[in-house]
Amino acid sequence: MSILGFAVGVGFLQQQAALPGWGVLAALAAVSAGLTFSSGITPASRALASTEMPRHFAAWRGQGRRRQSLACLAALLAGFVWAAAMGQWRLADQLPLENEGRDIRVTGVIAGLQQAYENGVRFDFEVEQAEADVPSTISLAWY
Repeated sequence: MSILGFAVGVGFLQQQAALPGWGVLAALAAVSAGLTFSSGITPASRALASTEMPRHFAAWRGQGRRRQSLACLAALLAGFVWAAAMGQWRLADQLPLENEGRDIRVTGVIAGLQQAYENGVRFDFEVEQAEADVPSTISLAWY
């Protein structure tokens, strides 16, 4: 059930117009961690509950739906935070505005096979050295 919550969190992020900031992500991650610990559903508790169930676990088992709901909500938040963090990380590696429209000499290696299209060829290029700030991987076209 938690994996579905995680997937819903990732899908929910995809519907947002903008990525949340790092502060919001940190707060949501803390809430997700708190919900995970308050749900009490961990791999160790599941293994113990399935092999031998002492008396004090009877009350724990009785609150299963509530605990599973908390765990699902925690997974939803974790999926949202994970997808947003990956998006923020990816956007951090972009061409700065002051370098747009400039000729910049770069040195590197071709990182993928060329892709032919009607006007030329396109390929990925991993930058090893550059005269200015550029992303670590760029897409180059040869017309």
